[in-house]
Amino acid sequence: MNTSILEQLGELESYKSKKMTISERFNLASLDETMDLMQGRREINSTQLINEEPILLLILATGGVLLFSHSFADEWRFDSELFGVFLAALNSISDEIFSEGLDRVKFGQHTVLMESIANFSMCYLYKGQTYLAKQKLTNFTLLVQENDSIEKILEKFEKTSQVLQLNDFPFLKPLITQIFIENN
Repeated sequence: MNTSILEQLGELESYKSKKMTISERFNLASLDETMDLMQGRREINSTQLINEEPILLLILATGGVLLFSHSFADEWRFDSELFGVFLAALNSISDEIFSEGLDRVKFGQHTVLMESIANFSMCYLYKGQTYLAKQKLTNFTLLVQENDSIEKILEKFEKTSQVLQLNDFPFLKPLITQIFIENN
């Protein structure tokens, strides 16, 4: 919801300075109601969280080296390794310019969330709302962080520059399914 509001805020300013059609006024009224809700001037009737559509989960090593890739959707036909390098480059630029890593990137309807632990970045590409997606990525990141065997396997694959396959990591599949699919 917050992402949507930020995108519409620019529209609100332009509507205030020009003559509006009826449909524009209805859209603006909806935005005004949302702003009232955020500022506490109006009561929330019912909040419904809509589940996101998982697309891709990546684990990257330092420098954007792909360690693990799991596609949730058949629509993902892009090279995961190249996408990982792209995200790592964005993260590096963000770190250089703003002195902090990237945590989210939005590409139209798609959003990538990123969380870092030790020498690894967890990246989750999805369509939809951010709130539940962020919880899922945080749960997955904590699971990796708290499980020494997972971290050791990732370190082993990082040293050999190999991409970890789900077959190499059989106990990871049910965890991914539980966190990203069953909680949908």
